[in-house]
Amino acid sequence: MREPLRREGPAHVLQQELPTSLTKGTIVDLETTDLTPSRGGVICIGTIRSSTLEIRTRARDAKFRSFYDSLKGFVRDLPRPFYAYNASFDAKFLRSFLGYGKKELVVDLFEPWRSRAEVLNLKWPSLDELVTGPFDELPRDPGRDVDRDIVLPLGALREDEEAWLRRGRHERIPRRVRRVTGKEIPALWKRYVERDDLAALDDIVLHNRQDLLKALALLLFLE
Repeated sequence: MREPLRREGPAHVLQQELPTSLTKGTIVDLETTDLTPSRGGVICIGTIRSSTLEIRTRARDAKFRSFYDSLKGFVRDLPRPFYAYNASFDAKFLRSFLGYGKKELVVDLFEPWRSRAEVLNLKWPSLDELVTGPFDELPRDPGRDVDRDIVLPLGALREDEEAWLRRGRHERIPRRVRRVTGKEIPALWKRYVERDDLAALDDIVLHNRQDLLKALALLLFLE
């Protein structure tokens, strides 16, 4: 169960304590309106430092400049080094807009898999292919209809399992949670800004949170 968003100056903020902790550095993941700083800007920064996951998303009534100004001190105080999946992407936006030093390193969590794929002449794996969450889409079984959620029958689970699900406000075990892809972020941002669509804002935060947790899993493998 994640905590609700709160308003803090020009940003909506999500904070959550995780049941694990980084001993050094910060995992960083940015959401942007385009693939290059010359054509787009940062609308969301997600971080994991120590045991705290924190996501800061620009409010629709906030100017980009005020959002960036509020983030510069936040970024400056984050523990180094920074870790990111496909770090070159995040690094160029961090340096262009958020005051990250030109010579500061962003460690690429994707590099070991990218290098192996290139040596073997294989397609680069995506983050979702490298790390699968418990409610990500299950493999298709042509003999079964799995488009419906699986409803928990009473008494089907052990008491401790049922208590764990209730704590997370799950009444059912879903086949999957909606997977928001990075390609959807600019359109979701436009919906939020133009219509004050809070569901679109939630989807941006959901995507960022899922990517942060999957990047954490990669870092745990590499440490």
